[in-house]
Amino acid sequence: YFLSFQSRFPYHHRLSSLEVAIHRRQIAGLLTQFRFGRNLVAPVITIDQSEGHYGLVTKYINGDIIKNRSEVTDFLQEVTSFFAEIGLSVWQVSPLNPHAYTNLIRSSSNELTIIDLESAVATPFPAKGQFRSSWKNGTIPVFDDIDFWKLRRYVENHHADLEMALGVSQTAKLLETMELGERQLAIWKESEFRF
Repeated sequence: YFLSFQSRFPYHHRLSSLEVAIHRRQIAGLLTQFRFGRNLVAPVITIDQSEGHYGLVTKYINGDIIKNRSEVTDFLQEVTSFFAEIGLSVWQVSPLNPHAYTNLIRSSSNELTIIDLESAVATPFPAKGQFRSSWKNGTIPVFDDIDFWKLRRYVENHHADLEMALGVSQTAKLLETMELGERQLAIWKESEFRF
């Protein structure tokens, strides 16, 4: 992270980066609820601070770890395509990430939940289909970025369907979360010294 952005790893030291992570999970959760009929993302309960470091505390998801990437490749590909379409970072769920399957838990009813959406390293190249918008947004290298232009366009294009599927209040919550997330992302990125 330091080589990419000339700053310390944000999730341990920058509260604003964790606020963005919470908003990213909420956005991903609501939009996967819309797209897949179920919230696929473990929510954050709180931000913990101990010994000068921050950390996310997420809801415990009961289930089994995935032992082999091939078990979940189709799921990962489907989620990756959707995240790319809506402007969310895809590295944590990409089948190209050799450890993406470890970010999932399988419930006793065979449902998969994403338990980790936060990256550990910056990636020098955006995922397929995201290079142009990453270049335009100035987010290369990529680290858990959100393309809010693409996200807003998706939500605008599907607004009536979102209200029908999620309800008016949840759609309003999505819009509010997007606004808060964009504000926190700006605070986080502006707080770092970057070439």
